[in-house]
Amino acid sequence: MDAFVSSKTAMIVRIPHKKVTAMMANNTYLKGMLGQRSTFRYLVRSIALHPIFKTLPLKLSKYLARHVTKQSFSEKSMIFNLQDTVSGIHIIIAGKACYLAENNAGKKFTLLPLQSNSLAGDLLLQGTGATLGHELFAVTKVYTLFMPLEPLLNISAAFPPLIHRLTQYAEQQQQQIALSLSELKHD
Repeated sequence: MDAFVSSKTAMIVRIPHKKVTAMMANNTYLKGMLGQRSTFRYLVRSIALHPIFKTLPLKLSKYLARHVTKQSFSEKSMIFNLQDTVSGIHIIIAGKACYLAENNAGKKFTLLPLQSNSLAGDLLLQGTGATLGHELFAVTKVYTLFMPLEPLLNISAAFPPLIHRLTQYAEQQQQQIALSLSELKHD
């Protein structure tokens, strides 16, 4: 891991892992604080390395990370239904999920599989009250980072290229869903 010094008088002290572990065992506050810092760094890194968000300035990635929550969905569960109100974007960080479609007989089919780093939700930032056109189903256990709509709107106002990137991604995803539907019709 890299460390950066922000002033000429700053000093970096390396503490052995065993000593940090011993200090945390005797101090639950320190353990909690270090755990929160570690989680926050993980969230910032996940956002900063994502292809859609990688051009965000670090300050905006940190702002977004403060509002992100990690969520998990068990295997064969719904991540969202058609009736759900959209309130943000999920980044799939682990597991496999699929969009579902329904035929005239009411039978559901899996469509576009979403792998790690895929986005799902209100990619066009339409605002609260928007509903989704497809259901999302967890094929395996799925972990996501959920980004609420309001911080996303704030970030997109501060960094307009984000809206363009999300719109492009949403259009590509809609094209892939349409292609999956057309392939089902021919089967």
